[in-house]
Amino acid sequence: MKMIKLIFLLIMLFTNCSLAIEPLKMEFINNDNNLILTLKNVSSGILLVNKYFYFASEHAFGPPTVEFEILDKEGNKMDITIEVFEKGVSEEDIVTLYPQEFIGKVFETQNLIKSYFFLEPGVYKIRATYKNKSEYWADKGVYNGSLTSEYVTFEITEKAMEDARGKDWRKRKKEALERRKKVEERWK
Repeated sequence: MKMIKLIFLLIMLFTNCSLAIEPLKMEFINNDNNLILTLKNVSSGILLVNKYFYFASEHAFGPPTVEFEILDKEGNKMDITIEVFEKGVSEEDIVTLYPQEFIGKVFETQNLIKSYFFLEPGVYKIRATYKNKSEYWADKGVYNGSLTSEYVTFEITEKAMEDARGKDWRKRKKEALERRKKVEERWK
């Protein structure tokens, strides 16, 4: 038996493999057209987790905790530009998760519509990536990693657009796209 353990250990050392199991499990679901993100401690020990769930795109100022990748009905990745910026992560946002405990957040479709100006009525696929890559929090023992969900489907209706952006949402979207184009041209 000792020989088998020794051989296994040598294989692990020379192949640079790791049997590390991710201590945190992420689930992302659509519940009544609202998106729910949960993080669950699947380890046998206590885990410190950033619960802020600040969402943004990869191009936003500051490191987001949650990034969304949205696909249109043809499966094309949509160009994401976020229109909001919230406060940064603070110590109040760090929670202790005991084994099998979970935390979560609901991302209402209305908030996605308000935050992502490119959305319009239709069916989309979305996946979430939870990231806590801050060196500041890692040195305090907070989970430092990245988890990506499977895609889930959600729908945006005309009524949802009007509720979130007003009856003139098409005009406002066109104006926002024109402003963006001008800014991009200035940067060329």
